[in-house]
Amino acid sequence: PSHDIVGGTVGELLTGAKLGAADQLTSIKAIEIIATGANMRIGGTVGLNQPPDLHLNALNLTLKTSGPNIRLGGLIAQNGAILEKTKATLIAETVNIQHYGQQGMIGGLFGINERRTEATQLKALTLKAEGAQNVIGGGAGRQWATWSESQFTDVSIEVKGSQQAVGGAIGQLEPQDNNQPVALLDAPILTQLERFLILSTSSNSQLGGLVGLAKRAEIKNPQVRAITPNLVAISSQEQDTKVGGIVGETEDGKISSTGGTANLSNLLILRSEEHTSELQSLSRISYAVFCLKKK
Repeated sequence: PSHDIVGGTVGELLTGAKLGAADQLTSIKAIEIIATGANMRIGGTVGLNQPPDLHLNALNLTLKTSGPNIRLGGLIAQNGAILEKTKATLIAETVNIQHYGQQGMIGGLFGINERRTEATQLKALTLKAEGAQNVIGGGAGRQWATWSESQFTDVSIEVKGSQQAVGGAIGQLEPQDNNQPVALLDAPILTQLERFLILSTSSNSQLGGLVGLAKRAEIKNPQVRAITPNLVAISSQEQDTKVGGIVGETEDGKISSTGGTANLSNLLILRSEEHTSELQSLSRISYAVFCLKKK
């Protein structure tokens, strides 16, 4: 198939529609989607979303795709609505994604998120991708606007190939065009348990604890953390890769903090051209703590 829009619950949710309510979330469990093709939009619950009234609680989602130019989201493939916490609830737990292809936008919640979003929750994501020129994030493959007060817990991403932007929260954070305001990731909290955050054998790529590639963007009051003896572990095993505990590469952007809280703690970055089977043991004996303070 080509140019398909697929959702586990709704393919396309149009303006004026509602899915769930604040006091009665739409509960979605045990969905599996397998698709092969080009230019598809595939979401574990919604393929293409336009309305702001969206209340979802999803558990055990499995998505397996292959092909070029796929927008793939654990919850929503492509979101075009402002999702405020007073009108929307997005919760996803135990999301498994596998993707083979190039020029894809792949995320645990959104493939691409175009509008302002607040207070989402993601727990236990396993994402594996192989290909070239993909943007891959624990929360969203690509984010155009402000995303605030969201939590990402126990994210594990494994990538192979080349020229990929990979982040624990967002693959690529950048406004849609120069006429748009700076893209903002505000007060994100990423908490790692025992698994690695990013394991990469992708060359010429950007790997970040929160954001892989940020352009004309600000990351404000971030928290990237793990509880000792666990670590935020990022492993890169190919050449010409840019790796950072918060962002892999940033252009015309900034990281800011009001202080008082460690922005980055218990970080382990491994650089090896051999596969690292000792990641778990290393994570129990090595850690570093960083804190940004406002001038």
